[in-house]
Amino acid sequence: RESASEPDSPCDCPRAPSARGIMSVSSIIDKMSSRDKDYRYMATSDLLGELQKDSFKMDHDGERKLCQMIIKLLSDAAGDVQGLAVKCLPLLVRKVQTQHVEDMVDKLFQMVKNGKEEERDISSIGLKTVLAEVPQSAAGTTVHGLTPRLLEGIGSSSMEVTICCLEILHDVLTHFPSLVSNDLANIRAKLLPELASQRAAVRKRAVTSVGALCGSLPDALYVGMVDHLIEQIGACAPKGGDSMLTTYIQAVSAVGRASGFRLGAHLPRVVPLILKCAADAKGESTESGTEVAEHCLQACEAFVARCPAEVTPFIPQLLDVGLQYVKFDPNYADDDDDGAADAMDEDEPEDDEEDFGDDYSDDDDTSWKVRRAAAKLLSALIASKAEAVPAIFEQLCPALLARFNEREESVKADVFATMRLLVQSCAAAGTRDALIPTLRSELPRIVTALRRQLTQRSIKTRSGVFVLLRELASTLPGGLAEHVGVLFPAIERALRDKSSSAALRIEVLGCLRLVLDSHEPAVLHPHLKPLLQPVIACVSDRYYKIVAEALRVCASLTHVLRPSPPEPSPLKLAEFVPALYDAVEERLAALDQDQEVKEASITTMGVLV
Repeated sequence: RESASEPDSPCDCPRAPSARGIMSVSSIIDKMSSRDKDYRYMATSDLLGELQKDSFKMDHDGERKLCQMIIKLLSDAAGDVQGLAVKCLPLLVRKVQTQHVEDMVDKLFQMVKNGKEEERDISSIGLKTVLAEVPQSAAGTTVHGLTPRLLEGIGSSSMEVTICCLEILHDVLTHFPSLVSNDLANIRAKLLPELASQRAAVRKRAVTSVGALCGSLPDALYVGMVDHLIEQIGACAPKGGDSMLTTYIQAVSAVGRASGFRLGAHLPRVVPLILKCAADAKGESTESGTEVAEHCLQACEAFVARCPAEVTPFIPQLLDVGLQYVKFDPNYADDDDDGAADAMDEDEPEDDEEDFGDDYSDDDDTSWKVRRAAAKLLSALIASKAEAVPAIFEQLCPALLARFNEREESVKADVFATMRLLVQSCAAAGTRDALIPTLRSELPRIVTALRRQLTQRSIKTRSGVFVLLRELASTLPGGLAEHVGVLFPAIERALRDKSSSAALRIEVLGCLRLVLDSHEPAVLHPHLKPLLQPVIACVSDRYYKIVAEALRVCASLTHVLRPSPPEPSPLKLAEFVPALYDAVEERLAALDQDQEVKEASITTMGVLV
């Protein structure tokens, strides 16, 4: 008995691979070399299952054969077999010895460099998968041997090989920055010329690799790289909307996002140059000029987010360029001052494209990217420079309200997000006393603009409106009292509308609950009756999140109907309580309920009782 229990006892020595396990994997390897693709697929699928087991173990020779077979299957004629082989790679890297990992990396790189186009793509994916899983402790020799070959591959005459090597180098710099310290000068010397490549795909990969590199560079190399980028931007700027100018602006932006404060010392040279490029691009109606403006704004956003202290002297200029470009729409005539565009949106929300003739298509218009970048820049200013918000609020708020009539839905969502961030900043500890009165004075205009947007058919737009209303109700408790009469009918319509999505109904219910909780009952009483049936209908919905939120609304509604201490009310409780009770009791009595629904129904019933 004692000897029989010994194998189960802990042992400090490594456990030998079981004969059954070796035989099983050996059988799988044999089937993986079958001519029948179905056999190869099933065998690779079985291997994937074996690799997921903690008990998987093979001897040295078995690991070598298995690694060779997986590399071979990456070139399989069947795409589904290739896909399974790629899935096996990360698991295999964790199971086999470092020597076999190095052999796999070597063979994969050879396939990338010398293989056919189909092999090159899957081998590149496989190599990046292996590098993502190699532990730092075992990656030294692998990375040291791979980096010089990648730099050689970047100089290849084949654009496809150059692109693959740049992508793999980016992964090496991201995962193993400390292991390439001896090659940093060579990497920088190889990457900077690629920014001037005639191939846009090569320049794009070079930009991302430069961003990954700059975090590891010593000061001397870092300063030299920044100087080079500034010099190239200055040289390309007179040419206007040039693709090279766009690339170097993207590179500076990538450096700013990756290295943060290290770029702060160079901002007095960088920011004026970028702002000048942005100003020059506004006068160009070409697509390349629009692209330059977009990337200038993205670079400014990176500077604000990553160097908030150093960017302080440039806040007025950055705010000005953001406000100019957030309304940049050269293909659309709009008048923000008299509200005519808002009125048009309210009456004819779907007819924005009809006035441009047959030769115009929104697919040709890329100016929305510039407006989106400008909205994100304004968001970064609000988030990173909270102390500056009181000084810029009176400029920001009207400009954002004017852009609520934005015709591109994704840009409108960013405008709503920026406005929400501005409202949130009003409640911050350092700015609350200065901004809350200002926000109250702007509230009628904000609610009027939001009410117009509630007439739109877009679910995303209406959802953004209710998110912003929730933020207003949270920041200004009781502040929406004068507007309840126009907001509650909109809430009722949204809940009754059969085309409303589940996400929209959840947002509407959350907004309603917050308004009920943050306002005096007497203000709400005249408007409650029309909301009763839509809320009860949501309690009976099939989606548990809608049900749970509707139950919470019922609890808030109960508090409004019978406040504590009691207040005189014109409402007849008999018109509300029985319907609420029946709806909540039905949910409480049901056995097959989600846990969130159970908890909400118990809480709501307690409030009702």
